[in-house]
Amino acid sequence: MNDPLSVSVIGPGALGQAMIDLVRRHPGFNIRSVWGRTQSENYFFRTSDHKVQANQLFPSKDSDLGRLIIISIPDDQIKTLAERLSEAGISWNNRYVIHLSGSMDSSILEPLATKGAHIGSLHPLQTFTRGDTADKFEGIWFTMQGNDAIISILDQLIASCDGQRKILSSSQKSAMHLAAVFASNYLVALMDVVENITKDSDINDGLKMLEPIVQQTVRNINSKGSKKSLSGPVARGDTSTIEKHLEQLEKNPGYQKLYCQLGLQASEIAKESGQIEKSKFDTIRELFETASKKQ
Repeated sequence: MNDPLSVSVIGPGALGQAMIDLVRRHPGFNIRSVWGRTQSENYFFRTSDHKVQANQLFPSKDSDLGRLIIISIPDDQIKTLAERLSEAGISWNNRYVIHLSGSMDSSILEPLATKGAHIGSLHPLQTFTRGDTADKFEGIWFTMQGNDAIISILDQLIASCDGQRKILSSSQKSAMHLAAVFASNYLVALMDVVENITKDSDINDGLKMLEPIVQQTVRNINSKGSKKSLSGPVARGDTSTIEKHLEQLEKNPGYQKLYCQLGLQASEIAKESGQIEKSKFDTIRELFETASKKQ
C-alpha cells in the first residue's frame, strides 16, 4: 500500500477549514501543515493539531510543506503568494500546487511551475461559511484544471465525498464562476429584497411563508429547466398586475429598477417558451422600459 500523500493547506478560512476536514477523513492523504494569516499580513505556521507553533513564519524549507499544497486565500493574493513561494528555499519538483479560486485559472501559479511544480485548480460549486465541515462537499460538482497527474490526485480526493467533476478551459471556468455568483450570492441578495418587502408591511414571517414556493421553484428549474419553470404575471401576460407592482415600488426606486430588470429577462423567457404572444410581450416590455427610464 502506498503511503498517504502529505498535504499542506494555506488559508484556513471557511473553505480552507472544510478542505482540511476532507483531507483528514481520507485515508490516502494526511495533513502535514496548515498556514494562515495574522492581522499583520504575515503567515504563521500551525501544526496538524492546529496549535500555533511559531508566529510570523513563511514556508522556507522542504519540511514546511507536503507534496500537495492547497491554496485557499482571497483571489487577489494568490499571484503574490505564488511568487513568494517560488523564491523560497523549497524544492518544487514532484510537488503539486492547486488553488481553490473559482475566478482564477491555474496559470496564476506559473511561477511555481517554472520551478518544477505541477499546478492546477479545484473549485467546489458550493457556498461555505465558518464552521462548515467536509459534509458540505458531499455529492457536489467540482471544476478542475491541471495535467493528468494533478487530475488523478484530485479525483482521489473528491471520490471520498462522492463528488462529481468537470475539467474546464479558462474561459469556461470564468463563465461558471460568474454563473455561480448569480446562482448563490445574488440569490441571497434577491431574497433579502423579498424579506425586506414583507417586513416593511409587518409580515415578519414572510420569508418562512414563501419557503415552499422558493423550494418548488428550484425543483422545477432542476427538473424542467428555467425556460419551462416561469410562472406569474409576466408568464400570464398580466399587465394590470405588473402596473400595480410598479406603482407599489415607486417609493423604492432601487427595488423598482430591479423588478424591471428581472421582468425584462422574464419577458424574454415567456416569449421564447411561447407563453405569451408578441403583442403582450411588446406591451410588457414597454411597461418595464418606461419605468426604468424614470430612475
